[in-house]
Amino acid sequence: LAAIWLGLLGLRLYVFNIEARGFDAATRDLPLRLRVRPIIVDPTSEGFPGVPAFLHFAAYYQAEKGGYLGYSFARYYTNFVRYRRGVDIGMAEDHEWSPHLFDARSEVPKYDCFIVRAERDLGRVFFAKTPRKVRLFAQAGDFWVYRTD
Repeated sequence: LAAIWLGLLGLRLYVFNIEARGFDAATRDLPLRLRVRPIIVDPTSEGFPGVPAFLHFAAYYQAEKGGYLGYSFARYYTNFVRYRRGVDIGMAEDHEWSPHLFDARSEVPKYDCFIVRAERDLGRVFFAKTPRKVRLFAQAGDFWVYRTD
């Protein structure tokens, strides 16, 4: 039973790795220290059904290359390290769960880059009404990276 469980876990991790591989490829050529806004249309993984495995995936960019991430756990009072009062934290609370609430007019000026996870290119949907031009920078798997000009 333990061997079957480990085999199933290994299979799930293999599938997840294939799904996640696109993130590294799509963000590889991004420069250091950008202001990044994740827009995760599909947070789920076939490897781990029902788990929002990709919801905070854009944090890997920040961990590797620095910069500012639109979403952070530092917004919650229960965390030891939090934002200082008066800091514009970017994304509104719970917007990581609601990509349809993305507001290009107010959010595009705050960020240099947008990492979108979706099955298809939604650039025209998200960035149709922007104060700055936003263009597709890279795409791999279900990850689409857009940069502001």
